[in-house]
Amino acid sequence: LGCLYIGAVFYSLLISSIASILNSANMSNRIFEEKLGKLDDYMRSQKLPAALREKVKDHFHMQHSDGKLFDEEEILKNVTPILKREIISYKNREIIVKVPMWQ
Repeated sequence: LGCLYIGAVFYSLLISSIASILNSANMSNRIFEEKLGKLDDYMRSQKLPAALREKVKDHFHMQHSDGKLFDEEEILKNVTPILKREIISYKNREIIVKVPMWQ
């Protein structure tokens, strides 16, 4: 009987963990969609041409392709200079490889 209760407790913990993960994923997606909506409202209020609005939306999607919004400057400001240089080097590795001076 005791094993049954322990199993039920672990099952409820598993379900609550899964629900929490799904909720946090939905929250970041909701924030992304909200920002995209505000951006679209702004562009419509400024009467920007449809082609320009599409370019801006495409840029927004490219910047936040995984649906997560990060303030990269804020993140980099809070790491050590060595880590900052390492992160920037990694992000720009494709360019660094192509320029002989930086190899």
